[in-house]
Amino acid sequence: LYDFAKVSELTGLDISQGMLDKSLERVQAGGLDGKVRLVRGDAANLPFEDGAFDTVVVTYALCVIPDAEASLREVARVLKKGGKGKGYLVEHIASDFKPLASYQSFISPFIATFGKGCDPSKDIPSAVGKSGLQLMDIDRRVGGTVAFMQVQPDNIG
Repeated sequence: LYDFAKVSELTGLDISQGMLDKSLERVQAGGLDGKVRLVRGDAANLPFEDGAFDTVVVTYALCVIPDAEASLREVARVLKKGGKGKGYLVEHIASDFKPLASYQSFISPFIATFGKGCDPSKDIPSAVGKSGLQLMDIDRRVGGTVAFMQVQPDNIG
């Protein structure tokens, strides 16, 4: 996804202090204390200024976050404009194969209950388009249920 040797600073965000504590252990074990900042916060209300980031990476979180669109609007807000900000999303999504998408919708309540809140029936690519982001590329895998998406803010000019 990226060459960490070229990363000057990395900011990690989680709403859970327990997850941040685990992340801090990994940061310290990797000798990355000066390069990584960990912040407790809500993805639907990011505690960062507009245009603060060159890159935002979201992995397997939007399927769990109750309001994925609000979180994607926040991604659009904190990314740099003018074509300088890029987003990368890796997510469980609703399949583009209709029978599988119907099955996902059917089992979604069960998975959400027993799968730590993940809703695999969410249409994240559509949510991207409604949130101030452009979907630049999508690579669907596993029957279209997992996707790697490249996004950027709508306002690139």
